[in-house]
Amino acid sequence: MDDKKKLEDEVQVTPKQGSGSLLAAERKQQQKTVEEIAGALNLSITQIRTIELDQSEGLPEPTYVRGYIRSYARLLGLDEDEVLDHYLNPNWQKGSRLDEMPRGIGSANDSDSRSFFTAGKVIVIIALASIMGFLWFTGQLGGIRGTQTDSVATPAGTSSAQVAPPLSEGDSGSDDLPSDQLAEENDGEIVAEPASVENQLSLSFTDTSWVDIRDSDGNKLAYKSYAQGEDLSVSATTSMSVFIGNAKAVSAVFNGAPYDISQYREGVFARFTVGE
Repeated sequence: MDDKKKLEDEVQVTPKQGSGSLLAAERKQQQKTVEEIAGALNLSITQIRTIELDQSEGLPEPTYVRGYIRSYARLLGLDEDEVLDHYLNPNWQKGSRLDEMPRGIGSANDSDSRSFFTAGKVIVIIALASIMGFLWFTGQLGGIRGTQTDSVATPAGTSSAQVAPPLSEGDSGSDDLPSDQLAEENDGEIVAEPASVENQLSLSFTDTSWVDIRDSDGNKLAYKSYAQGEDLSVSATTSMSVFIGNAKAVSAVFNGAPYDISQYREGVFARFTVGE
């Protein structure tokens, strides 16, 4: 028992010092206040204090927090990668770097994999098939189809003499109408299918930024980080919701015209919708 206790006493468990603790210690060493750091990084005082405490309450997902830590370390003149090696968030794979993330992460082709044939759908399909089989077996299905055919062939209140004969192939039926009557039926205008308008949004980056762009159906058009000097162009026939991290490093052009996103900035983020 004495040997076991002695061995346990000799084992020293040293908790790992987090990125926030390193940053807080260096900030105090340089005699800088939390307010000064928050103003320089365009973050709130609460966010800086949360980072220094190595907590995540009220902060965005780890990708953005690591960006904050990298900027904080750079501001203090520390080695960014060394500080990030001490990042304590368990949801982030150790050793991965924001600026080395694969460019294909979260591409527009990403979607949730859901099975089409759920149990409920299978039950509904079987029930419909049973009803159709019963109607066919009892002869009621033919009666329903005959009733529908009669209603189409001779509308209520219309005699058989008033029903126009079927058009032959290639006959539009408009050649037999006077031009003034044809214009009257169309209100004097040619009716055409409205063309779909495609909205295009282009972004340029002067520093590492994070982008999440989706159409009105929720489909991802862009979902990854972009480095300094890169460009992004997306298009959709619907509106697009846009979320940008480190928005001050991003300029936008929408449908060929410069688009000011500074009005939508909240701290380092910007969130807006175009093409509504």
